[in-house]
Amino acid sequence: MIAFFSFYSFMLARNRAIMLRITLFTILVLTHFSSLQAQSIDTIIYSHPEIIATYINGQDALLRDIRNNIDYNSNPGLINLKGRLKVTYVVEKDGCTSHVITFPSGFEKEMSRLFDLFLGWYPAQQSGEAVRSLNVLSLYFNLH
Repeated sequence: MIAFFSFYSFMLARNRAIMLRITLFTILVLTHFSSLQAQSIDTIIYSHPEIIATYINGQDALLRDIRNNIDYNSNPGLINLKGRLKVTYVVEKDGCTSHVITFPSGFEKEMSRLFDLFLGWYPAQQSGEAVRSLNVLSLYFNLH
């Protein structure tokens, strides 16, 4: 009988140690994920915000500024481009642009340069707060 009780107390102490480890592990995991969740709120990019991001001078001014500032010499492929060039970009909370991607690809460098020139953006808004937003712009080329 004494052997049973000493084995039982050993198992109880062992289970307590295991339960303590599981509890500590759970606390660490939950703390880590809650901090990740707080960080991920800032990395959300809205594709359909309540209020879309707009160029400070309007869409017509954006197209005019692109037309006036594009450098065809830096990217000879633009000279031969006929048709539509789709540009996707992110307008950040502070009104600057990032993550410029073009389709067809190969024109990111020039489009990034252009969008870096155009600093005046009103950021998108969601629930009254400025948010990051994904934007798409279609440009049509017919240079021949």
